[in-house]
Amino acid sequence: MNFSKEKIWFMLCLLLAGSGCSSTRQYDGVERPSSELAILIRHEDGYIRKIDGKWRGIGNIKQYNFLPGKHTLMVDWWPIGSFYRSAHDIILSVDLKPGHTYDLIFTADIAKKEWNAFVKDAATGEIVSQKLLHDS
Repeated sequence: MNFSKEKIWFMLCLLLAGSGCSSTRQYDGVERPSSELAILIRHEDGYIRKIDGKWRGIGNIKQYNFLPGKHTLMVDWWPIGSFYRSAHDIILSVDLKPGHTYDLIFTADIAKKEWNAFVKDAATGEIVSQKLLHDS
């Protein structure tokens, strides 16, 4: 097969554009129904770097599927299109329930170079995370 440079670039762009749109399953074994899972939706300007102590890199994943229970999230604030990145990570502890959807929210005061992150239950609005520490 002979591909032109334009066709190769187009295929690479499609691959990269779609790479951050899928759900990330955070458990081993067989696929589970959503009623048995806890769904975490990541909102803009932040990234999950580690889940339960395991490095997962920085990606544009929006939805994470977890087995219920306690989990830790190391998160980083890095606004899209900005050269500013936080000087530290925040580690959150969460206890996720089956059948619930949660939002990972990032807030920031850019003038003060301060930011925060928390997880809330999407249905009730209850904040379900505890900040463990900052990781420099």
